[in-house]
Amino acid sequence: MNLFEFIPPKNNKRLGTISGVLLLGGAVMLLVTYVFDEIMGKWIFQLLATGMFGVSIFLVSRYVMKNFIYAIVSTDGGNDFTVTELQNKKKTTVCRISVSNIERTFVIEPGDKVKEDSVKALIKGGKYKKYNYCADLFDEKCIYILADECGEKVAIRLSWCEELESYFSVEK
Repeated sequence: MNLFEFIPPKNNKRLGTISGVLLLGGAVMLLVTYVFDEIMGKWIFQLLATGMFGVSIFLVSRYVMKNFIYAIVSTDGGNDFTVTELQNKKKTTVCRISVSNIERTFVIEPGDKVKEDSVKALIKGGKYKKYNYCADLFDEKCIYILADECGEKVAIRLSWCEELESYFSVEK
């Protein structure tokens, strides 16, 4: 039974522009290399164009075509925090951790570079495995959850939600 469920809203207005510019730039680079055969090192431009196509496809498939559901689920052993990935009509649970195994949580405000850097240093120093389940590429506000699940340290980045912040004991 779900005690709490939240689907973070998407605000990817800039992402469409970024992806379009990358696609257009890659197409122009490829066109230039095919029209002007005499260009020295045209393989460099072709390689850059291919990279631009790849980044554009990644951004669209990750941030436009996917969404997540954050949920607190009641189980026999207590409560679990789950993240379910939605892509087209397919639902896949990509994260399930026991709420009792959550060590620390942090809310990162927009522009709070000092706190974000200190949390990232803590994650790097603690050798945490990092997972990003934010709905947007450029999140205004996010929550970091640090947990030790089955002997594996994990750091999870989520889109901010007031209910999640109040459910977990968040460090300010």
